[in-house]
Amino acid sequence: MNDSEAKTRRPVGGLLALSGGLVLCVGTFLDWATVSGGGQRVTARGVDASLGYTTLAAGLVALGVGIVMTRWVTPPELVGTLAALAIFAGVVGCGIGIYEALMTQDGILDAAAKRLAPSFGSTQRARALLDQAVDAGRISFSVGVGVYIVIAGGVVALAGGIAGLRGLGAGRTAVTGTLSATPPPPPAGTEQDVPPARSPYGSDSQADVGAS
Repeated sequence: MNDSEAKTRRPVGGLLALSGGLVLCVGTFLDWATVSGGGQRVTARGVDASLGYTTLAAGLVALGVGIVMTRWVTPPELVGTLAALAIFAGVVGCGIGIYEALMTQDGILDAAAKRLAPSFGSTQRARALLDQAVDAGRISFSVGVGVYIVIAGGVVALAGGIAGLRGLGAGRTAVTGTLSATPPPPPAGTEQDVPPARSPYGSDSQADVGAS
């Protein structure tokens, strides 16, 4: 891969990181869980739980990385740092999304209890009533679309960070290849052998002039 291809990978990585960060932020504000039962349906968004703020922070980090990588010319050292941040944000967002998709019933009940707290006076009372309803089989659970959007955003941000690192490595390889292809200068203090200049009259003419 030449240097121009390496420069192309950096904006692509930045665009992916930017897109992934935006998707992470949007998914955080969507429904993460739904509790149905007793003729009522309660939804819990990502921002209703502490992990939702973590995915929001990860999305903002990936978003900032994408903006810097696409709008400003950055030195190679900074590109590597930014790509690592995008990878970290993607892993955090994707990991939390997968955890929420596979989360236990207790986690969903905690998020639902926070939404029901104004109606029942406190989160603890709402949680106790939810536990009773679960034991009686009157409540069902489902994972909201926001969880899957968060997972997708994390994957996209992760891909952006990887693309940025690959572009950085390709750029360094291209520079190294260019330097190695340039012949080294001759050592200082050495003289190259220069063949003696030939007379335009030839060797026989020189001999005749010397005899005369």
